[in-house]
Formats: sequence, C-alpha cells, structure tokens
Amino acid sequence: MEFLRQPRTQIIIGISILIGLIIVVVLNVFSGDQSGQYYDKPSGETVSDPSWKTRDSYATNDNQPIYLGFSTLLDYGMTQNQMSGVRYAFYQFAKQQNPPIKEVSIYVKEIRQVTENGNQYLEFKVRTDRKTDYRARIEYTGLNAITLHLYDIKTNAEVYNSGSLNLPGATAN
Repeated sequence: MEFLRQPRTQIIIGISILIGLIIVVVLNVFSGDQSGQYYDKPSGETVSDPSWKTRDSYATNDNQPIYLGFSTLLDYGMTQNQMSGVRYAFYQFAKQQNPPIKEVSIYVKEIRQVTENGNQYLEFKVRTDRKTDYRARIEYTGLNAITLHLYDIKTNAEVYNSGSLNLPGATAN
C-alpha cells in the first residue's frame, strides 16, 4: 500500500476519478430520456410522446387535447355518448385558452357522484397541461345532454360553463 501514498499515484487516481465523473455527466446530459414517456399522476396513465414522432391524428382533430383518465367516467355510469360530450366541452374550453390547452387529465381517485334536487352530477379535479388544476362538475340529464362547469380551485369561481350540450346520436328519452 506504499504506492498509494506516492504523489504521482494519487494524482493518477484523482484524474481517473475526475474523468469517470465527467463521462457519466456527459452521457446523462446528452442521452436524456429519448422515449418521451412520462407518468401522469392524476390519471395514473403512462404517456408516450417521443420528440422524434409526429402526433397521431388519424380520425381526430389535430388541435384536440390529449384526454387522460376519461374512460374512468364510464365506471361511474356515464355513457360513451355522454363522455364524448364531456370531451367536446373540454375541447371548447381548451381552444379558448391562450395558448390552447394540449392535455386534460382527470384525478381519477377523486371522482364522486352527487345528487342534488333530483339532478345528478359527477365532480372531480382536473389538471390541464400538467400545471393548472380546476374543479369540474358535470351535470347530465338523461342520455341526451350534459353541462360542464369548471371552477377555480382557490376561489371556487366558475371559469367556464359549456351550457347545455345536446349530444349527437342520443336517443330521445
């Protein structure tokens, strides 16, 4: 172990460690996460959006946001047609924002059914573009109409009201 105490050996070991650290840092900086995958906490879904791939737009409007956790609404008695209406209402809200919202994610563990004065509602928290939270309230009356209300989380002020949306393809009650 006498050779470890020699200044020349200590310098060589020090330089080797420094070069190794530089290599690790450079590889981490330049490799990054090329998969574009991330975990969306509110919805519990893993999203894959690689930077090298263009967004899928077959049979969709290119400006439509990504909807995460929306299929969970079906577990609370909402029909496919009603869920499409909710997506449409969020799309109308999204395109009014500047810049337009690109992602809408439901906090799936916070969905609750509410009945007030004979009307049925679904309430939940929703996050847009991974940063802004709102409280959402969906009123659905029968199979042919829904209304989306969005409220500011802090002030509880209504920031959006879709008005009653008649759903295409719904049958009369």
